[in-house]
Amino acid sequence: MVASRKAKHIPKSTFERFNRSLDGRVDGADFLAWQRGESPTAGSPADLATWQANFGVGATTPGAAVVPEPGSFALWGLAWAGLLLSGGAGRGWGALAGSQA
Repeated sequence: MVASRKAKHIPKSTFERFNRSLDGRVDGADFLAWQRGESPTAGSPADLATWQANFGVGATTPGAAVVPEPGSFALWGLAWAGLLLSGGAGRGWGALAGSQA
C-alpha cells in the first residue's frame, strides 16, 4: 500500500488570501508576492508563518481515493443477478440486442 500525504484543509478565505498568484495552490509564486509586499499584511511575520504552514496546499488537494458507497455494490449485485436469472448471459450480446442469429 502506498502511503499518501494527508490533505490539509484551510479555510477558503485564508486560501484566497495566500494564493496571490491565483494558480490554485499556495506555492513559491505566492512567497514571491509576500516578499514584494503583496500579502494581506505586507511583509508581516504572521503572513510568512501562515504561508509556510500552508505551502503546497491546493484548493483541490485530494485526501484519499474515491471509494464506492456500499449501496453501489448492492446495485451491481442486483443487476448481475437479474442478468443471470433472465438467461441473457448465456445467449450472447446479439440476443440481448434483439438481433436474430
